[in-house]
Amino acid sequence: RMQEEGGDKKPQSVVDKIAGKGIWQFGVGKEASEALAAVGWADGDEVVKDDGQVPEGKVADLPRFEREDIEGLVAKAVAAETFADERSKKMFTADSREQLVKELVRREVREDLGVELEDLLNPIKVVSLETKILAAEAELAGGGLAPEREAELRGEIGECMAKLSVEKKAVMQDWLKTIFRAQAIISILVGGYMANTPDVPIYARALGFWTIWLFTIPSLRAVKPLGYPSIGMTAQMEKKALNLAFVLTPLLTLLLPAFTKDTAIIFWADVVTVMLCYGGYFLKGDDGDEGGVEIKGVLRYLDYGTGRERGARK
Repeated sequence: RMQEEGGDKKPQSVVDKIAGKGIWQFGVGKEASEALAAVGWADGDEVVKDDGQVPEGKVADLPRFEREDIEGLVAKAVAAETFADERSKKMFTADSREQLVKELVRREVREDLGVELEDLLNPIKVVSLETKILAAEAELAGGGLAPEREAELRGEIGECMAKLSVEKKAVMQDWLKTIFRAQAIISILVGGYMANTPDVPIYARALGFWTIWLFTIPSLRAVKPLGYPSIGMTAQMEKKALNLAFVLTPLLTLLLPAFTKDTAIIFWADVVTVMLCYGGYFLKGDDGDEGGVEIKGVLRYLDYGTGRERGARK
């Protein structure tokens, strides 16, 4: 896709990009958001005043649209763009549709349940199911389908709607949040004991300093919603701190053994890294940039803090 970059927006540092998007995903959805904004749907980070300017640090309500408006907005966005090939066009179409579906689901969940989309146990799965339903309905509306295909699509819609009714009500209870946070604390205590006890076998001491990355950080990320409002730490601040810690701690754990064989030093270095990530984003504050996270490859099976272990990926 051909598109010019412009604007006076201050560029993000590499650290903020990693924390906001995850090192495995940079800027996914940006092009679709820009195109949708151009056809009358603005991203939540952008509020255009009468003079065409965006007030710094301000977020306005997104233009309201209904489910039946989505395909029309997507079609307008696609028509306004130029694509190198059909594959790029299909990817752009799917991304644009997902952007709109996500906002629609966010609004429905807020209005029906009084919670945010991110508060659900499987927000990614909810958006995915809604997207599948919308795509199937669009194909049915196009007509000209064989009876077998039409029956298959209707069955898929029914199955997705049944799953969706369950997933939309799956909100994390306080007792489950307590379990995840207790699990994080226990993993630190157990890992610290193993890494700091000379009599423990070397393989157990090595596991001790790896517990921060394998158990502590994913356990904290599994809490929905994140954040500690009582001390002024928002969900986005904690999310970015944990994202950055999830990237930095394995690198540190792999590099430090080249300089020291003391497992206690490696363990405490990982603990301090997590604390610095929290402290850094607490002092920086919430800049309003949500950022998405998608960890790819084999790492996604270890990153159970994002909900994917509960069925978001099939």
